Amino acid sequence: MSIRHVDDVMRVMQRPHDDGAQRLCFRFLQQPCVEVMIGTHDRVGEIVGDSVVHTHKTRKAPPEFAAAFVTADTHADLNGVVKHTLEVSKVSFVPIDAAVEATGMESGGMSPIGLPDDWPLLVDQHVLSIPKLYLGSGIRPSKLVVDGSIFADIPGVRFVPGLGKPRQ
Repeated sequence: MSIRHVDDVMRVMQRPHDDGAQRLCFRFLQQPCVEVMIGTHDRVGEIVGDSVVHTHKTRKAPPEFAAAFVTADTHADLNGVVKHTLEVSKVSFVPIDAAVEATGMESGGMSPIGLPDDWPLLVDQHVLSIPKLYLGSGIRPSKLVVDGSIFADIPGVRFVPGLGKPRQ
């Protein structure tokens, strides 16, 4: 089964897993995600406004959308890795109101799950090995807690080594 929407995540979670591992739980978080990061050893990843980008195949072509998913302790290498991987001439950040309109998700709740089908989704390769990630659920007050291996079930994902560069 492939994952495109949050409902698909729930169906995937109902499948038996060989290792018996829980791959996702859904919870409402009372505190902002930044506070969740503090005092834990979990890596936290979220799609936020700076991960939704406009791409331009040529300078005169209209912009298209794409998303880059990296963990919160890194930043997406937009003008290097993203631009090269998507084979475009220009990459720029999408204003949050345009991202909200294009995805139908709330600011602060955007997720790599449920993006429009025609959007390229680049995911940092190391995300696959992270046992606990906090993702947006589409609405601001809740998060999905997933095993990074769930990205292997999302159709069209391109795993890119080195997509996320350490924050300095």
